[in-house]
Amino acid sequence: MMNDIVRLDIDNDIAFIYMDGPNGNIMNNDWFVGFNKVMGQLSYHEIRGLVITGASRNFSSGIDFKTLHESLDRNNNTFFDYSNVYKSVEYIRSLHFKKYPVVAAIKRMCIGSGFELALACHYRVCDKTANLGSVEVDFGMMPGVGASVRLPRLIDRGRALELIMTGRMYKSETALNLGVIDMIVPPSELLSTAISFIDKINPDNKLPG
Repeated sequence: MMNDIVRLDIDNDIAFIYMDGPNGNIMNNDWFVGFNKVMGQLSYHEIRGLVITGASRNFSSGIDFKTLHESLDRNNNTFFDYSNVYKSVEYIRSLHFKKYPVVAAIKRMCIGSGFELALACHYRVCDKTANLGSVEVDFGMMPGVGASVRLPRLIDRGRALELIMTGRMYKSETALNLGVIDMIVPPSELLSTAISFIDKINPDNKLPG
C-alpha cells in the first residue's frame, strides 16, 4: 500500500492498482505522486497480470482541469507539478507494452485522462454504470496521453474523431457496440471478470494492440 489516493495490492501473482481519490478519482498532484510510486513499485514484483480500477464509486474523472488552467495563468500562484504529470504520462503509455495483460475494470466515470488510462490497457471491462469519453475539448484542450492514437486503432477513424472532437460521453452499451470496451458485467462481477481475463491468457499469445 503506497498512499490513500493510489495503492498497490498483490494477490495470487496479480497486481491491483486501486484509485481512491476525491471528486471521482480526479488526477491531481496527489494522484500523480501516488501513481508514480505504485508504478515504480511494480518493477519489484514478478506478476502475471495487472488490474487497474477505482476503489470506490468511479474509475477516474481525469486530470484536474481547474488546477491545470490556474497553473497556466501566470498571475495565479496555484502550482501543478508538471514533472510528476510527465512521469505519469510515460508510465501510462508504458502499460500497453507490458508483457503481461493489463485490464481496466471500469465503473461510473471514465473520462478525459482517466479514459486514456483505460485505453492504454490491453482489455477494458465495464459494469453497467460506466460512462466513457474524451472530454478534453470541453476545456479547450486535446487528449495528451494517447487517445488520439489508440482510439483510431480500436474503432472506425471517423467515429474516433467524433469522440475526441465532440467531447461526447458514451454509456457502456454504446462503448461496447463501438468496440471501445471488451465486456459489460454486473457491478458485483467487475473485479472477478477482470481477473478472469488474466487467468485465461496464454503467456505465449500476443496481447492486443
